[in-house]
Parts: sequence; C-alpha cells; structure tokens
Amino acid sequence: MFFKGSGGGGRGGRSGRCGRGGRLSAGLLALAVFFCSGRSPAHELRPAMLRVDLVAPPGDSGDVLVELHLRLPPQVSAAMAERIEPRLPSICTLQAPEVSAERRSWRGRCSGPPGLLTLEGLGRGLEVVVDLRRSGAPATTAVLHGGAASLALGDGRDAGVGPSSGAAAGYLGLGVEHIFAGLDHLFFVVGLVLLGVRPRAGEEGPARGVAGSAGRLPWRAQLQRSCSVLLRLFLRVLGLLTAFTVAHSLTLAAAALGWLRLPSAPVEACIALSIVLLAREVVRPEAPVRSPWGFAFACGLLHGLGFAGALAQIGLPSGSILTGLLLFNLGVELGQVAVALATLVGLGFALGLGVRRLGASGDRAVRIVLGTALGSLAVAWTLDRALSMVL
Repeated sequence: MFFKGSGGGGRGGRSGRCGRGGRLSAGLLALAVFFCSGRSPAHELRPAMLRVDLVAPPGDSGDVLVELHLRLPPQVSAAMAERIEPRLPSICTLQAPEVSAERRSWRGRCSGPPGLLTLEGLGRGLEVVVDLRRSGAPATTAVLHGGAASLALGDGRDAGVGPSSGAAAGYLGLGVEHIFAGLDHLFFVVGLVLLGVRPRAGEEGPARGVAGSAGRLPWRAQLQRSCSVLLRLFLRVLGLLTAFTVAHSLTLAAAALGWLRLPSAPVEACIALSIVLLAREVVRPEAPVRSPWGFAFACGLLHGLGFAGALAQIGLPSGSILTGLLLFNLGVELGQVAVALATLVGLGFALGLGVRRLGASGDRAVRIVLGTALGSLAVAWTLDRALSMVL
C-alpha cells in the first residue's frame, strides 16, 4: 500500500518470514485504520465566544447598558451550558438569559461603571474568547480560562481599565491546545519524528545502534555509543521540526495579517495529503527524499495556513496583534516539542522491543507498522475532505 517489497537480506529465512509477516500485519492494520478512522477533526480550535457590548445611553445619567452574547462550541453539553452565568457588581441588573441551541444572551443596565465581569461555572477545559466593545473605544480581545474567568470592563465610555496587557497571554494556551485538538497536525509531528529516526544510507537502525553492541563493549563505551546515537537522532528530529516551524510561522503570520487568503477546505485536504506523503517516506524501503528538511519546510508552509484558519475563528487581540500572534505561535511550538519528546520516548521502547523480538529487521518492522497506520488514517482523511468539497 505505502511500501514496496522488503529490503530482504538479513538472516535468511527468519528475516524473510519477519518481512512477510510484517507486511501482512501492516496491510491488515491499514485496512482496519482506514475503515475505522471516521471524520477528522482538522485543526480544531473550539473555544467559547463571548461578545460584550457596553453602551452609554444619551444623557448624563452615568448608566451603562450591557449586552452579553455567549456562543458555545458543540462539545459543551446543555447541562454544562446552564451552569455558566455572568456576574457583575451589585449596581448592575441582568435579565434572565435568552437561550437558543448554541447561544445564551443577557441584557441589563448598570447605574455606574460595570467594573469586573466574572463568568461562573466554566469548566477548566473550556476557554472563552471575549470580544469587548465599548462606546468610543476600540474593540478589545481577551481570553478567559476556568481558573481565571474575570475581566475588567471599564466604564463603557472610553478605554477605561479594560483587559490588562497580559490578556494576550491566553493565546499561548490556545496555541498549545490547538496541537492536541487538531489530530492531523499532531500526527504530522509524529511522522516527522519517525522520518527523523529513520536510518540513512550506511547507518544502523537506531535501536540496533543503541543495543547492538550490548554485552560486547564495556559499560562506559556502551553508554557513550548510546548517547552518541540518541544525540544524533535528537538533532536530526530537531532540524526537521525547526524547518517545519520556520515555514508554518511564515504562512501563519501572512494569513493572520491578511496578506494571504485561501479557502480552508482545499487547504485542509492538502494538509491530510501531506501526511500521506510523509507516511510514504517513513515506510519506503529505498532512501527517503533527498532533503528531508526541504520536505518538512514545504509541508510547514501548508500547515501554517491551517493554523491561520484556526486562529481566524477567534481573532487576534486588538492593539496586541503581533503579541497575540507570537504567543499563539509559541504555544504551537511548545505543543510540538512535547509531542516530539513523547514520541521519541515511546518509539525508543517500541524499537527496542522490535529488535529483541525480530532481530535485524526489528527497526524496519516497527517503522512499517507505525507508518502504515499513519498513512492509512491520512488517506481516509484526504478522501473525506476532498469529497466534502464536491458533495
């Protein structure tokens, strides 16, 4: 499916049987993953959205009219939505909420500056992006979390107190969340790690490089050999991630600032296709692409457009556009590093087990199984997204 015949060789019949068994297992796994994959949560980022309108009515009464409109993402249940209630100082009166399928709205009046708005009942896994609009002041964006769900509103007439300059820091958490909520990007990072640890021409497989001399070298020499192999693999993976990061930072900034606009549907379909191509490089028996870093950079340009589409759902903080953009991108990078480190640890155990069970072919067998599962899932996503554009 994603690979040709085995590289063969090795230890005679055992290597041949391992290769044929590995291909059969990978094929069955590919079919299972393909038919069970379902729809892909492409670059999902689903915070709640709260629009706050503060309007000073004509006259010098000092009153402020307040409107709150809360739009909840699909994952929030009706019971959870009912627990979310806004709280304002005692000088404010809010009417009972108007409730629809995905929106809850409150209207009220304050006899003075509304001061602090608190959202009660927020679960810790739910972020709320606040779009604050005040008479005679530019719109302001802030991010609230379950553990810090309060926001200074000002007096409704001018900039007032407003959100602090640190409000944009919420975009750091949104960037991290996006990595774990958007499975296609998460799996692409996993695939980059698999490509990074793949042995180049003339190299030993990573697990054999670490374990192959066990028992034949003094422990100090074995430790030095293992550290050398692991450092080489880490630097190679770091290089791929750096190329990917630089590229998607460029297109994310260009799209977020309005310099580059493309429809999201074909972008998401191409992102899924990039995972198919990456999986092919992971499992192919011959040498991989001539420049893995160039491949990672090209795919990063594409994924940056996916990040921009997610960021467009929430907007950037007014007056702190560059800060919000940089923090969102930094959050994405922190999430990537966490995924890459976890993958390297898990892959180390899997490769070690493969070498102990299958001998010389263990490295390749583990890579084929993981790469085939990744590629099969990406094929299903690609077809799903491509068909959704025409049906």
